[in-house]
Amino acid sequence: MVSGEPSINLAILDVGLGNTGSLKGALESLGWDPVLVSTPEKIANATHLLLPGVGSFQASYRDWE
Repeated sequence: MVSGEPSINLAILDVGLGNTGSLKGALESLGWDPVLVSTPEKIANATHLLLPGVGSFQASYRDWE
C-alpha cells in the first residue's frame, strides 16, 4: 500500500449461500485479506462488501426480509 492511501477492508457477506470459501481463497491468492461477515456490526466495518451467490440472491433476500 502506498503511504497516504486509504485502507481497504474487504468483506464477503456470508448468508449461507454461494461458495464463500472459494471466493475468499481466490481473493487471498491475489494478495487481498478478505473477511467473512454476517452481522451488521462487521458489515459496518467494511469499506468494500462482496455479495456472493448472485444466482441465489432472490432466496437470500427473502430470508433477510
